Amino acid sequence: MLGPAYCFTVLDKAVAELKNGDDADQAKASILQNNMAFAYLGSLGPLLREYTPLTPEEFDVWRETRELQSTLDDVDFSNVSEEQEAQLNRLIRLHRRAMMIGYGELFKQVQIQWPLLAEAYQLLDDLDAIAKDENLSELNARQDDIKALGDALKGETGGGGGDDGTDDGGGEPEPPFSFTKEKELIDDLNGLFRPFLQTEPAEIDEDSDDPEGDAAEAALEAYFLTSSATWREAELMRWRKSGEFAQALLEAAGNDERLKAYAYGYMVHVAAAVTGQPFINSIAGGPYRTHWWRHRLATNYVDSWVNGFYGTGATMAGDVPDPPYEDWEDICAAKLHERIDLGLGLSGLELVDAVLGRNSDGESVAQPSSEDLDLLANFLSSVATETYAEDASLPFISLDVGHDFSPVSFRLAYVGLSSVLWLQTSGDGPVCAREFTDTPPEDCYENPPSWVEEVGSPPEPSKHKGALAGSIILAILALLAALTGGLGAAVAALATAAGTAVVTSNIFWKELRCTLYWTRYMVRAIELRTADFLVVTTLACPTVVRLGGVGELSGAVGPATDAEGRPLTRTTVPDPLYPRQMDRGTESLSYPPDLGYLAYPIAADSEVPEVAIWPSIGANRYASFAIDGDGMFPLQNGGVLASVEFPAPTGSAGEPLFFGNSVANAVQVIRSDAQGLENFNLDADRGYGWLAWRTNPTELPAVPPFEPVDAS
Repeated sequence: MLGPAYCFTVLDKAVAELKNGDDADQAKASILQNNMAFAYLGSLGPLLREYTPLTPEEFDVWRETRELQSTLDDVDFSNVSEEQEAQLNRLIRLHRRAMMIGYGELFKQVQIQWPLLAEAYQLLDDLDAIAKDENLSELNARQDDIKALGDALKGETGGGGGDDGTDDGGGEPEPPFSFTKEKELIDDLNGLFRPFLQTEPAEIDEDSDDPEGDAAEAALEAYFLTSSATWREAELMRWRKSGEFAQALLEAAGNDERLKAYAYGYMVHVAAAVTGQPFINSIAGGPYRTHWWRHRLATNYVDSWVNGFYGTGATMAGDVPDPPYEDWEDICAAKLHERIDLGLGLSGLELVDAVLGRNSDGESVAQPSSEDLDLLANFLSSVATETYAEDASLPFISLDVGHDFSPVSFRLAYVGLSSVLWLQTSGDGPVCAREFTDTPPEDCYENPPSWVEEVGSPPEPSKHKGALAGSIILAILALLAALTGGLGAAVAALATAAGTAVVTSNIFWKELRCTLYWTRYMVRAIELRTADFLVVTTLACPTVVRLGGVGELSGAVGPATDAEGRPLTRTTVPDPLYPRQMDRGTESLSYPPDLGYLAYPIAADSEVPEVAIWPSIGANRYASFAIDGDGMFPLQNGGVLASVEFPAPTGSAGEPLFFGNSVANAVQVIRSDAQGLENFNLDADRGYGWLAWRTNPTELPAVPPFEPVDAS
């Protein structure tokens, strides 16, 4: 799935090109320009449905349903009981909302953490002014404020141990910023993130008394896992009827220019996905289906690069950027959430409250809406329900798992998407850590207070093949815990100073200024470690300083790399074993699927037959080659509107038949009103330009080889 910055950039460039076209082009450009929030939303395509949150009641109890992940092993799909049907439906709903389970748990921390950090900085600003004026009475007057902040930072304001920070009747309180519970979610969520297509049926017992019956049951389970009825809504929209849906959107829009702008935006997404998704896949080592978490990592890095490159007007000489990466515009402050504003009138934290259904005080929050959002939600519900009606049932299994294309689900998805873009790109909170420009007082840096914890650089990913991301996350969490403890001591030192009735002296104020300096240093260190955590877990994009640097061995500027040393922002020489199978590690270091996402899956077998995902002329290229061809390679070979025979167009020597860049193809599709647009697989699953495919009944992609069958 392409990231927002990639999609928005293609849309902006397509509109600019249409403005310079003939009267018909300019009329469509005008529709888009006058309704850009709708157009930007459309350009995100099915990504919108990745962010549909749970209800508040489901958020409260989802952890109690972890055992549902083993439900598939116990169900007889030829005779599903009512209890099992209820369990499966709960599992499928959690599976379809997995992304926002992760963000929802993070948002519970955000409700506490973001205001605390803002309060800490404001208090430090006030105390700096007091120390500058050496105003002892004013310092004493702030004693209660200092103590209250210290208690909050140490987690002493809400009782002990509850998920929401409230007293659960015992246990130790969890300090803010520790992320201990969030780490525990990683393994749990991995099973829910995984597409059902990558869930293996239970193995048949070799000593079974009824091997034929067991085989038949396994076949039914495989049918359940491969059926489009069990896919996520976003997966269905990416893997089936992508061209038909784009055409249906424009037809249903009628004369409403807001909806027409959305439909044109959606066409941009389809064209961008067909021509740009293979770029991401080549970096990841396989499609989303087999490398779902690594896909997020690659997408986030590419999106940060795209935002900075085009936002700054940068150039690249090989791997060397001009200006340097640190001078690029940062995606963490790009405010992408404002581009899709449909008039809800909510602040960032109010969006978070809306996702969780309650505010930080535990009070219920009504679901927000607006005239524009209601219009769009009803529109998308109608078109999606009609387009995907045939994909809603399981003919051979008595189980109702229909997709949720209700207007409510689209409204919730919009709020979820807006909240995530706010978190990632608003410039608020620790995702965009404040610059530390303070000059330490005399002798302060060389002689820090005794409570200052030694703060090193973030741990580097292990170079061991298949290195577990979990070990890196744990190291970051340990640093966070140490930093939080140090900050508590810092605030305690400030409180002591504020409560000490002493005659003002140079020594006292010098020590206070030193304490303030190191306290501010600690607060920023917490922000940086929080940002590290969010980037490593793929919940946020990296800042521009992470996009590249001088190599330790080469001494030359190069792109950011993964634990295998592979670039995360540009392609390399094509992998002859692409696509790589789902990555479980090696015999010596195995782990749940795709938890080795920080490393290229070099040890994973290929998913035969091997295919070329990216043209050779695109080797060692950055995303600008995919977006606008670096000023070259416009529409090629008829573009995405060319007639395609299943599975995909290929040229000589098995090379993919290159369609050209994303912008040129987006303009072509808008000009044609998507007429003639094929039903591509928008994940470029199996290869460049592949049409929609399915497996033969009972064949499971999780246990290749399998035979892709035309489903376009």
